[in-house]
Amino acid sequence: MKSPIPDKIIIREYSVHTKIGFTAEERTNTQRIIVDLEIGIDPWQASSKEGDLSTTICYATVKDRIEENIKNKSWVLLEELALDTCSLVFNEFTHATEIKIQLRKFIVSDTKWVGIEFYRKRNCP
Repeated sequence: MKSPIPDKIIIREYSVHTKIGFTAEERTNTQRIIVDLEIGIDPWQASSKEGDLSTTICYATVKDRIEENIKNKSWVLLEELALDTCSLVFNEFTHATEIKIQLRKFIVSDTKWVGIEFYRKRNCP
């Protein structure tokens, strides 16, 4: 996954189960979703030179918050889940400047996976 984000935190191939699908029947059972996330962060100075976690974003906290959000809702579209995840990251992690997210699911026959990819900057639609 090439990225326009030069300085970033990366979470790759995070697997989470949630209820998602266009039809109510599809949302009856949970489905496996794979999340790839890149979060641009600025500034790196204090965290990289001084080891100051308060000036960066904790990977584990991001993963836990995304997991909680994904699991505690029912989703119709991957696009809805992606935008909600971007909003969560921007709202809860003030050092995040931009986000690239890819979501994959394994529901379409004769495919390895299907998915979406979004790129958003803070304060832009």
